[in-house]
Amino acid sequence: GLLAPHDRRGIQRGVSHQLALQALAHQRLVQHLGQAALGELAPRDKLLLRYKFDDGLSTREIARLMRFPTVFHVYRRLSVLLASCRRALHKKGFRGNES
Repeated sequence: GLLAPHDRRGIQRGVSHQLALQALAHQRLVQHLGQAALGELAPRDKLLLRYKFDDGLSTREIARLMRFPTVFHVYRRLSVLLASCRRALHKKGFRGNES
């Protein structure tokens, strides 16, 4: 690959830390979006969020179960979904602790 193994691990740790912070934000998002907003997500996206945040599966387990090519694809999809949820909240007037 293009990155040395220690570089990839550093990137994974950084992304994992960011996802941990996003997981905390996700709990607040779910409370404020409610089931109706989450119901608008594609079934595969709802399953991904459930695996990560409700079931606590690792990104490696999720990649295997959902047949993502790599764990980075899981990280990327989670990031996109959470950003989408944040935008939906902003449209509804919820700003949380973010400015």
